[in-house]
Amino acid sequence: MSTGGVTRGRNGAAGAAVMAQGRFMVLAGIDGSGKSSVLSRLDVHGLLTTNWCELRGHQETAALAPRNPTGVKNRLPPLSRAMFIGGHLVAQYEQLVRPSVEAGHSVLLDSYYYKVLAKELVLRASHPSLAELCAELPEPDCVIFVDVPPQVSFRRKDGRVSSYERFMRDSPHQDYVTFQSMVRDIIMRRVTEVPDHHIVDGDKPLSEVLESVRAIAESRLHRSTRSDDAAEPCP
Repeated sequence: MSTGGVTRGRNGAAGAAVMAQGRFMVLAGIDGSGKSSVLSRLDVHGLLTTNWCELRGHQETAALAPRNPTGVKNRLPPLSRAMFIGGHLVAQYEQLVRPSVEAGHSVLLDSYYYKVLAKELVLRASHPSLAELCAELPEPDCVIFVDVPPQVSFRRKDGRVSSYERFMRDSPHQDYVTFQSMVRDIIMRRVTEVPDHHIVDGDKPLSEVLESVRAIAESRLHRSTRSDDAAEPCP
């Protein structure tokens, strides 16, 4: 169920009951989709925007948000890698989302687990326990997917492509497009499992993408709290 009632993962494990009135929303997309540009410009009354870097401002979770997370992950064996990423994802929810939502504020979080889990599945780098942990994370009330063709996102990157954004084989362009296409397919499948999901054409000008995201977010803020007999929402 959603964060507004009894929190449940997708496997049905019940969590603590909460009396939250805020909405938990996620902005998802592949690398170079424009999420960061949208979040930095989005100004919606009553909506907090956040991303994983803000974990550095919390003493308890700063170690889970290092300056070079890819370097840390690449030094870890599969199980330790899965636990490091899993701890990072749990910390995002527990530190950046839950306190605000329970206080009645709505939150729009960058990516949540969608992109990093997709990358780990494509790379086959983490232990299967990472996917199991993600299945237990509370799902958002709404997911907005900014959909951009990988070829477009590659041009936007202008050659600034990290090792965690592509396969490391031959051509940087082809390695990037192939990798991001696979990541996009996994994110899309998971996003469309969420009852309240929206696909935004990220190939449009930033001003239009921003306005589409703003309209969706504002409409969700004005929705009344779901009743217990409503269709089960995105966790």
